[in-house]
Amino acid sequence: MVSSKLIKVNQKEINRPNKMIEALFILTFLSTVFAYLPQVISAAIHNVPIMTAVSYYDTGINSALANFRNLKELLVIIALAVVCLNLLKKNRARMFVVLISVFIILIALGTGSLLFSDKFSVWMVLAGIRGMLFFLVSLLFGKYFINKYFVKKFHNILKVTLIIELIVVLIQMYIIKSNLGYFSLGQFRLLGTFGHTGGFAAYIIGYGMYLYVIKFYFRLVKNKQYLFEMFCLLALSICTGTRMIIILFLLLIMTSIFMFINKTNKKSNKLELAIMVLFPFALLYFLKISESIANRGSAVEANLTGGRIFVIIDYLTKSTPKELLIGTGIGYGTNSGVILNRELNMSDVQSRIMDGTFNTLITQYGLVIFTIIFMVVIFTYLNLINKSRDRPLFVCVFIITNVLLFINTNIFEQYSLTLLLVLSTTLMFSDIIPEPIIQSKEQPNVQLMHREFNQ
Repeated sequence: MVSSKLIKVNQKEINRPNKMIEALFILTFLSTVFAYLPQVISAAIHNVPIMTAVSYYDTGINSALANFRNLKELLVIIALAVVCLNLLKKNRARMFVVLISVFIILIALGTGSLLFSDKFSVWMVLAGIRGMLFFLVSLLFGKYFINKYFVKKFHNILKVTLIIELIVVLIQMYIIKSNLGYFSLGQFRLLGTFGHTGGFAAYIIGYGMYLYVIKFYFRLVKNKQYLFEMFCLLALSICTGTRMIIILFLLLIMTSIFMFINKTNKKSNKLELAIMVLFPFALLYFLKISESIANRGSAVEANLTGGRIFVIIDYLTKSTPKELLIGTGIGYGTNSGVILNRELNMSDVQSRIMDGTFNTLITQYGLVIFTIIFMVVIFTYLNLINKSRDRPLFVCVFIITNVLLFINTNIFEQYSLTLLLVLSTTLMFSDIIPEPIIQSKEQPNVQLMHREFNQ
């Protein structure tokens, strides 16, 4: 009897919200979203148009404010240290040590591969590690410190960032039109508060995925509010001119509207499974729409002639057997490696931008480690399918969106996306109980009756 009471007390202590860790996670996230906010404000004050064609480096407003964007690296290191100390104090070290060990092994293997190549540099190693830190912090936080109160609070913070981004985009549109006399979405891809269009687009889809999960898995957002936020995010994705993000938002919105309409149907699961057959055709249709909106030509042709597919095929055909098996090394193939070479003028940091999570993992760690990681991802998604058997359409769209993101972007370098995507996934494996479905008085709540009977 005493032992059971002690177990309950310890469980309450473990699940109690840790305000310090929550604050550090929020600050880390905000530092990834607003890393270039000083440059944006400076550009607005000086009436400088900011878009993909005119970078911060070209305008000269970046140099005096560049150090602000390095705050996120400092915050993620502090957050990781505090999380680790907290877990060790609460005797939750077993799984935590396993996760840390996996990341240390990956860093060691990547560094070893880099040592045996002619591309080794400490800066290259650091370029590869920093993306992994954001992934690890989000994974540990989502696994051990998440609760329903924080999920709602974080959504409110996301809404504030959405308002700020909408204001910034409107200002950027106005400045471009006032300077050049016209504005075209296809020609001027807006950056928001980010350093590049890809980062802005990654934040937008990360937000959309988090919103999608807390709406349809936990039922924490009202329908009208959800659709309003989704259409605002779709508008921002159009402003970035990123075709894949536009496609994914059209898919999410179409799926959401169908689930709203279909929620009262007794045979909804069978109908949802039937709808999934139409997904390939819907994606092709959305691809055409995105190409028309972005006005950047054919996405398929671009990938085959110089994009992600071309790059990975070119790498695999020109690689040595050693590089194929164990990779070129950590940091190789990343944007960070190329940026370090440019900013620090270091000739020994040689890299190329591979684009895509799958491409970068193959480049850095080789086919052996990539296969192991790929199997872990498949196992995770199979568990997710098993947990979500009562909502097949929801989980199917979630997985499709994730896979397309892995193909399209390197999530380890889009830090806001890393935090949001990992948090969204770990949420569905947490102990948070979804809100009950609101039913009419004549219709008893079967789930609630079942839970009370078991108690």
